[in-house]
Amino acid sequence: MPIKVSIIVPFYNSQSYLERCITSLIEQDLKEIQIILINDGSCDLSGEIADFYAKKDERILVIHNKVRQGVSIARNIGLKIAKGEYIAFVDSDDWVDKEMYSVLYAIAKDYNADIVISGIIYHAARGRVIKQITQNLEVYNDNRLKKEIIPLLCKDTVIGNSPCNKLYRRTLIEEIGAEFPVDLKQGEDLEFNRLIFPSAHKIVLVPRAFYNYYLLNYSAMRKPIKNYHEVYLRKLNNTISYMQRIGINPIEYQNDLYAEIGKCILRNIQYIYSKGLYNSKKERREALLDLANDKIIKQIIRKILNKKLLHSRINLMVLSNLYKKRFIIPIIYGYIMGMVINPLKWNLRIFIYWILKLDIISRFSKDIVELTR
Repeated sequence: MPIKVSIIVPFYNSQSYLERCITSLIEQDLKEIQIILINDGSCDLSGEIADFYAKKDERILVIHNKVRQGVSIARNIGLKIAKGEYIAFVDSDDWVDKEMYSVLYAIAKDYNADIVISGIIYHAARGRVIKQITQNLEVYNDNRLKKEIIPLLCKDTVIGNSPCNKLYRRTLIEEIGAEFPVDLKQGEDLEFNRLIFPSAHKIVLVPRAFYNYYLLNYSAMRKPIKNYHEVYLRKLNNTISYMQRIGINPIEYQNDLYAEIGKCILRNIQYIYSKGLYNSKKERREALLDLANDKIIKQIIRKILNKKLLHSRINLMVLSNLYKKRFIIPIIYGYIMGMVINPLKWNLRIFIYWILKLDIISRFSKDIVELTR
């Protein structure tokens, strides 16, 4: 029986969620699938759970890595094994609706598409839906791809970032030798899509959300990183090089690029004041000072402030004080976000997030911005 879709699932210490993920794949309406489970050196019962289901369903193949090598290597192992006409990816703590691959595969065949993209449903604890992102049915051919879709790969979007809500033609991946980069601490998903999208001739957006994204472990995925500004500045350079390589003028999208870096700077401050990254107040202050003294960071912050590229006045206030090396407000922000809000579970974090979005907070922060100028 020809395999229509190969589904690659890397996992590490996912015993609490893996069974739900595997069950959602086994119960797919599309039966001609290959399920590739990559155990990336788990220390819990995840490997045993995978083996148990492999004995029950011959469509499941389990690969066990003796030591943890990272999600990119695990996915690349799956790419070498995949036999399906199309390839999909699922994270082990997520799950998919039972009709996902039957619908996406049918659309791929109807439109002869290289890539098909589903919407995403975001869940917090106990499965509560936080938000759902969908789009209208759209078919993008060569000309529209470059003008409308490819530029989105320069931003952190549902279309351009995650590989998990997509179906990729396997021969397209093999023809260009696309793999997930193993030398990146973050952004490997986006880089994988940047390799593939320019070679696609047709991409279809599906007007439904089939992929369920579990947010409880979001803070575990974004573990604090020392010298994080080096990571996202390198990502900025990669983005600019990518745009130039495919014939897009970076100047046309500079505001979007600066806004993305602004969010990274704020996350950088959170990381500095997260538990376990630095051992003393002196180390944290030195890290904040290094960030404020970086010439490229200062240039970007100045452009963000001049054009007000971030919507939150609180965020602008933090960046303004960082730029002027007035560290009280950035330190308070770092402590609140890094040591209080980020460790909280998602239901409470979402509540606090929306509280911070209230107009009264915005008006208050506007007054603070004026006082700190």
